[in-house]
Amino acid sequence: MSVHLEVSLGLWQDRPAPEVIETARIADEVGYDAIWVGEMATWDAFALATHLGTVTDRSRLIVGPLAVTVRDPAMIAMGAASVASLTGRDVGVALGTSSTTVVERWHGRDRRRTGRALDESASAVRVLLDGEKAEVPGEVVRTSGYRLRLPAPRSELIIAAFGPQAIAAAGLRHARNAPYAGAHILDRHGKPAGHIHAIQLEIDRSLYLDPLLDQPGPGFASMVALVRAAIDALADEALDNPHSLAAE
Repeated sequence: MSVHLEVSLGLWQDRPAPEVIETARIADEVGYDAIWVGEMATWDAFALATHLGTVTDRSRLIVGPLAVTVRDPAMIAMGAASVASLTGRDVGVALGTSSTTVVERWHGRDRRRTGRALDESASAVRVLLDGEKAEVPGEVVRTSGYRLRLPAPRSELIIAAFGPQAIAAAGLRHARNAPYAGAHILDRHGKPAGHIHAIQLEIDRSLYLDPLLDQPGPGFASMVALVRAAIDALADEALDNPHSLAAE
């Protein structure tokens, strides 16, 4: 079974800031496919990504999630192009909406209409990353006339946010809680308003069955271990939480 693993650097405020550099170096050394380089209260994401490009060799660099109501499209594209040009590495870009504390209290920006901001920013950033001139007269995010002067990184663009508007910004269709087999189990047992939560895991059968989807396949033992670990983690969480839980 092929496994794709990526690591997101933990920018914990109670940990030494340089710790993430060692985390990235180790992740690259053991073969993680990508390293996500975010930002909060310490490193500037593009500055950190540039440095990581000099101390890692194999892992892709994904900068973000970047708050679209803090960084405008031109800044995001310029930053990604700078990292790619200075490091010679493939650089992905992830867009998000961050939190009210970061956006409104720390940066003094307006976090209302984040779904619209995400959609408009994604449209502009995609064009700019491809080296074209973006003309986006948006309701929340606007840009006109700018084009990268550095080589276009043509980065993968990732929407790293939750909710229907974020999914729509990614160009995906979605359905919430339906349709899927077994929905009645969650509907019957899960009562979030009463602090009774139900979880249903949907696992692709090709990951643990043979090609005929009839007998256990090569990935069966790994999938059992994965589900067992998930159950153990949920059990540990439940023991620390007084609320009742229902799970399938």
